[in-house]
Amino acid sequence: MAKNVIPSTPPKRERKSTAGSETGQVKIPFGKMASDPRNQKMWGWALIFLSLYMLGAFVWYLFTGAADQSVVDSAFTTKYRISSRETQNGMGFFGLLLSHFFIFRWFGVAALGFPFLLFLIGYKIARKRELLPLQRTTQLTVVYVFLIRLFYGYFVLRTDTVRSMSFLCGG
Repeated sequence: MAKNVIPSTPPKRERKSTAGSETGQVKIPFGKMASDPRNQKMWGWALIFLSLYMLGAFVWYLFTGAADQSVVDSAFTTKYRISSRETQNGMGFFGLLLSHFFIFRWFGVAALGFPFLLFLIGYKIARKRELLPLQRTTQLTVVYVFLIRLFYGYFVLRTDTVRSMSFLCGG
């Protein structure tokens, strides 16, 4: 028997994609970018700094919230420069808006649990260690945020101090 006289064709080579070559950019899959330890540390530290900024804005709002109420009311009708000069919140205009929404409109003083959670998440991402068990702490913090909000809401309604103490329970 004779061997096959027709030579077999070599397997086809895969073409390289030229999608990024036109713009001069190289496409990096998200998986590689997310697994890079430098990016993880950057996001972890960004969450830590965001939590500290939120904590500062929230605490400052507890002291200067009444004085800054007119700034928040006119925030979207006046120019940014005028509003930011008048604010007494140490974290600036954006800290004032952030704390106004979290404390005055949504969660009251119980919103102080969210910077705590952000700090723990950022620490775990940046340092690859947990200060506290993250899942259990998150569950307890979320439950306590809602329980504290409900308790203060009941307290404010029962004592009829809605105008002066509404920052305790939020909106």
